[in-house]
Formats: sequence, C-alpha cells, structure tokens
Amino acid sequence: MNKTKRYLLFKSVLLILTLCLCTSCTTKLDTGDANTHIDRGLAYIYLSEYKNAIKNFTKAIELDQKNLMAYYNRGLAYAVLQDYQNAISDFNRVAELNLKYIPAYYNRGIAYAGLNNNQNAIEDFNKVIDLDSKYMLAYYYRGIVYSGLHDYRNAIKDYTKAIELDSKYAVAYYNRGNAYVDLREHQNAMEDFAKATELNPKLTPTIEFLRLFKQIRP
Repeated sequence: MNKTKRYLLFKSVLLILTLCLCTSCTTKLDTGDANTHIDRGLAYIYLSEYKNAIKNFTKAIELDQKNLMAYYNRGLAYAVLQDYQNAISDFNRVAELNLKYIPAYYNRGIAYAGLNNNQNAIEDFNKVIDLDSKYMLAYYYRGIVYSGLHDYRNAIKDYTKAIELDSKYAVAYYNRGNAYVDLREHQNAMEDFAKATELNPKLTPTIEFLRLFKQIRP
C-alpha cells in the first residue's frame, strides 16, 4: 500500500475556500459586467458544474483582464477538476495582481502538490505562513507534503502547529498519528488516533496501525 494514500489529502478544501471567500466579492449585476459572470460562475460552482463555471469566469476575464476574483475562482474550478496546470496559471496571475493575496499562494500550493511538485508546494505554504503565521491549513497541508516525502519529523511539527491553532481539527490528529506509525512511535500514535476518533468517529486507524497494535498490546 502506498503510504502517502493513508494521509487525508486535498479533496474538498478548495471549494470550501471559494464559497467562504468569494460569494460576497462582487458588487453589481449590470448586463455585460464582469461581476455578473463571476456571480454566475459561483452559482455553477454551487451546482458542481465546474466547466460552466470556468466559461463564466473566462468571460469575466475577457471583460476585465485585471479582475482578480475571476482568475482566482477559475483557478479553483480548474483545481477541483484536477486541471492543476491551468489552476496554477490562474493563481500566478492572481499573485501578480496582488502580491499579498494569501489564498492564491495557499491554493497554488495545493495544486503543486496535486502535480507532486512538492518543493514548489512547500514554498507556497511557506509564503502563506510568512504572510499569516496563524493560517492553520497551511501548516496542515505542508505537513501532508512532508509526509509524502517521508519527512515525518517535519510533518509532525506541522500537524502539531495546526492542532495548536485548532485543537478540534480531527484530521490533524489522524495524520499525525499516521506519521507516528511510520516512525514506530506507537504510544503517540494510539493517543492521536484516540483523539481523532473522539472528535470525529468516522475516522478510523489505518490497517497498518491496527496490525502493529495487535503485536504490541499487553
């Protein structure tokens, strides 16, 4: 079994960020106005119609080539479709328009990770943390990248920081537990899996850990 697949990865967080950050970004609904197409694109995202969303964000860009939110949301739609190269291109444009727009670096990091471009992913998560040292998800996803690189000590540091920032983030305990399994620190792993399942009963320890636990229990 591929060890990296045991870590909970990047599936839904992109879309969550889109809806949290961008539904209130547009201002008016004039015919032919770029913001009209952004709103339509967001509506299609709510419906999980990402290709139609992309068409509307593209139209918004044609009308306003400096509309940051059109590039940003189109990048997110591309990322949800796992078209990471186009997503990265759009996030690059967002960063050009606003060097301090944190979500662009964060989601570009996720897109790089989707391409297994781990060094660029880490650099983007580092940038997010430089801009906002309390951006919990940047630590969490950087930890996942480190786990994929088998750098479990750095992964544990990042999961631990994520937990410090959000003590109820169950998957951070879960993934830290997996990192402890890989380091054969079974007692720490048991404690993390217990906390993860306490916070979210749907999270269950990995098969590898259960096999190890049978070997080490009294």
